[in-house]
Amino acid sequence: MWEEALRQAAANGLWALLFVALLVFILKDGKRREEKYQETVRRLSQSLNVVLDIRDDVKEVCQSLQGLRCVMESKRVRKSATVKFKEVNENELENET
Repeated sequence: MWEEALRQAAANGLWALLFVALLVFILKDGKRREEKYQETVRRLSQSLNVVLDIRDDVKEVCQSLQGLRCVMESKRVRKSATVKFKEVNENELENET
């Protein structure tokens, strides 16, 4: 097919031959560029999947830490309440004397 196009272009002059040669070059280069582009998109989508997996893992860790923080805060509140209770008892003892 391309050979016939080149023969016809050569019969019509140098400029027609150059045009067809340039057209063939651009089409082949475009195909090569498209393949590279698709490979890049494929690699980026794989990387995105890795990032999404990491995001999910981080969410799980955050949820675990929030659960731990709630436990620690409840212990802190209990300890704080115990200290305040002791202070109140000490103040009551001082007021009684």
